Amino acid sequence: MKNFFTTGRKLYDSGQADHAIDQFKAARICATGAQLDSVDAWIARSNMAYIENLTKARDEAQSNARRAAATALASKAWNAYRTDHTLALRIAAAALKNDPGNTDIQQTIRSIVNAGASFYRVTLKSQEFAVYALAFSPNSKSIALGTWDGSVICYDLTGKPVFQALSASRYFMPNGHSGTAHALAWSPDGAFLLSTGLDGVVKKWEAGTGNFLKNVARVRAETYDLEISPDGNNFLTASRDSAVRIWDWNGKTLKTLRGHISDVNAACYAPNQQYIATAGKDGLMIVWDTAGNIVRRFDHHAVVNSVVFSSDNQMILTGCADNTAKLWNLDGTLLTTYGGHGGWVRSAIFSPDGKYVLTGSWDNTAKIWSIDGSEINTLAGHWEKVEAVAWSPDNQNIATGGYDFTAKLWDVPLNLKQTLNRHTSSINTVTVSPDGQKILTGGQDLVAKIWGTDANLQQDLTGHTDELYAVGFLPDGKKAITAGKDRTVRIWDAATGKGIKILEGHTQAIGDIACSSDGKWIATGEHNGFIRLYDAEGNVVKTWRGHKKRITAMQFAPDNQHFVTGSRDSTAVIWNIEGARTQTIVNDTWINCLNYTPDGKFLYTGGREYKIKRWRISDAMLDKIFYGHTEEVYAVAVLPKGDKLVSGSWDGSAKIWDTSGVVLQNVVHADAIFDAAVSPKGDYFVTGSRDNIARIYDLNGKLLNSIGIDEEQNYAQLLKSTAIENLNSLPFSFIRYGIPLEYLEMVFSDSPEGLALQANEFLKIGKSQIENLESGLVSFGQSQKLYLEARQKVSATAVHHLDSCLAECYRWQTNHLIANRKFTEALESAQAGLQYYPLEYLHIFSVITALYAGKYDMALSKALSLNDQALHTIGFYKDYKEAFDGELYYFHEFGIFCPDEERFLKKR
Repeated sequence: MKNFFTTGRKLYDSGQADHAIDQFKAARICATGAQLDSVDAWIARSNMAYIENLTKARDEAQSNARRAAATALASKAWNAYRTDHTLALRIAAAALKNDPGNTDIQQTIRSIVNAGASFYRVTLKSQEFAVYALAFSPNSKSIALGTWDGSVICYDLTGKPVFQALSASRYFMPNGHSGTAHALAWSPDGAFLLSTGLDGVVKKWEAGTGNFLKNVARVRAETYDLEISPDGNNFLTASRDSAVRIWDWNGKTLKTLRGHISDVNAACYAPNQQYIATAGKDGLMIVWDTAGNIVRRFDHHAVVNSVVFSSDNQMILTGCADNTAKLWNLDGTLLTTYGGHGGWVRSAIFSPDGKYVLTGSWDNTAKIWSIDGSEINTLAGHWEKVEAVAWSPDNQNIATGGYDFTAKLWDVPLNLKQTLNRHTSSINTVTVSPDGQKILTGGQDLVAKIWGTDANLQQDLTGHTDELYAVGFLPDGKKAITAGKDRTVRIWDAATGKGIKILEGHTQAIGDIACSSDGKWIATGEHNGFIRLYDAEGNVVKTWRGHKKRITAMQFAPDNQHFVTGSRDSTAVIWNIEGARTQTIVNDTWINCLNYTPDGKFLYTGGREYKIKRWRISDAMLDKIFYGHTEEVYAVAVLPKGDKLVSGSWDGSAKIWDTSGVVLQNVVHADAIFDAAVSPKGDYFVTGSRDNIARIYDLNGKLLNSIGIDEEQNYAQLLKSTAIENLNSLPFSFIRYGIPLEYLEMVFSDSPEGLALQANEFLKIGKSQIENLESGLVSFGQSQKLYLEARQKVSATAVHHLDSCLAECYRWQTNHLIANRKFTEALESAQAGLQYYPLEYLHIFSVITALYAGKYDMALSKALSLNDQALHTIGFYKDYKEAFDGELYYFHEFGIFCPDEERFLKKR
């Protein structure tokens, strides 16, 4: 017994508890009396140690597996890094989820984020001012920058300064510009450089030294563009006084082209010098012959920011304020629309070989496109607006410059970006075709997609320039219809994806559309409360204002003689085809969605109050309330038999209910559900979610298919998609990458980026607490505190961008106070925000306007008494009607409605 016991102890002490148990069991056979208790105690102790060892081994194996998975994902992130920056970040964040403490993976994310993109080699500084103009020298060996303060700086391609011609206004250089340098142009032989800008003076600089040579011309108006003729005999300027001028080298005006009615933003020669193209703030692009006669006008319906001819003289490329670039034939035919940007396209050019297009946008990116409109790659290195782009004549380098005070030089990345069959942003709206064989989705990525029920993509419907709010099929199922924030309704051939017709004329975003089942009528509802009724040919039959606030939902009744509209004014109104109101349902809060029962006797609504309500059509009275959701209800759809309904909510759940209010099935998504639709036979339903995925379920809640996931993107599905709002002005534009906040905080902790992200989270919470003044203001206060802390830790060049975030915080604090009618405090808050971002004065003027309830003269007088920024603000209003209307619409949102709105608008 003693030998077995001694051996067991030795094995136990050496960590071999499993073998020790065998020895102790052998000792127990020989043991007697008190020895049994001792041996049994050691058997129990060894057994526990054995279990602990097994658990430890299992945990270690799982940990090793997670590390291995994380390492594999990190490797995939680096592989994706060269071709898809967004996907690389998502995969790296998935790796971090598997191994949160892995410092190598944290560094991988830092490297990807800090680099901003995979291709730029050199960052060129611009004296801490935004870069407004770029121009490669003819030999491609250097590049010139024009900056906000009026400096002209030239670098070689390694980033070494060649010369600096500093501004007069900032550095008191007598020959410098006294304001922004908007445009640059090299002479054909590269011997000198021309510059012009805010002061309207065209200056000539020696190429090698930057020595000032002379003032070549004086426009006497802010000048936005400048180009030397291909033969070098003259040059042209485009300016704020609505004119384009052609000059000789003695400063004499040879010709003045007047055809625009507002600022001319851009002008260029055709390579053969037979034509000149001009583009302006009036939305026009005009082609002129050499005699100064107008050959053709192109109407963009949006500000045109840039214009350039193709090398064969046959095509013209424009960059527009509708977030697109457009390629035109000389005869006026629109050939291609490049529609992937999320902000104004400020510059668009051809590659030197004419095979590609390069665009720069206020969404902080530049993009490379094939000439047919396919996106090749996104250059995502800037953390503020991209204002200018350039392509070196030798085709080897690209330059981008913007509001982050830098220009970046890039290798030319012409490897085609993989096309992923998925939505890249939230799916806002879904529907099912009349035959049940197709599903149509639309969302924030500007594209509507037609899918089979097998989740295979059939058609991309591209053409919208802003996010989609509504999609549908016409009754024959052969045509699809889409609408959204860009104020257009588009009808498509569902089989080919080709556009058939655009229904224009809307003045606000379109919240929903409805089609009668007999195909005779189409109705649209706008964010300003207006309703438009169209016939089957797309002709407007009637327009009227139906609600005080935005229309969020519409549907035709089964009789096709009536339709219902739901609104954020907390009402649902039933109309007949003549536009007469037949019933008004008054709800407690705004309505997000609605659906008739098949017999037309009841209407279901869902909204901000987390409940679904059933109303009687006959007397517009509440019939039943369905409780179960814990957040806003965004979708409600009734099955064809009327015995069940499906709902979707911000709480991420979709529920199947019977008509008594009992939840029969419940399915949970990783993020909010924005829409749901039922098949015509009632055998399945489909949901559209904020996580970019549409899902198909049977009525037992079984997932049949997920629309929008492919093999590579499965890595991103490891993450809960958390949309972080309003980060476009923060470094690195994290919102574009869809990385959840907790992972970024894990990587950046108390870094400026992490603090700013946490600040933004408090800002988001504050914005969501409109109904609770005290809680909202606490959240805004936390946000301000964190932004200010981050502000102390960034370089001087980045302070400007955190300042804009602080201004945003004060702006929403001001909104919050307005919503609670605390106008005096709101004015103080708006003025406090003014110190961080002067353009927020625009909001102060809006506060005063609300305060004076539409009495324009009094509001104007008060605004002018505050400070001299007012004149700029008033001019801003006059120039940008949409910005003004948007602010006025904001007040409608919170019930602060101008009693004299028409006079208010006319007085502008």
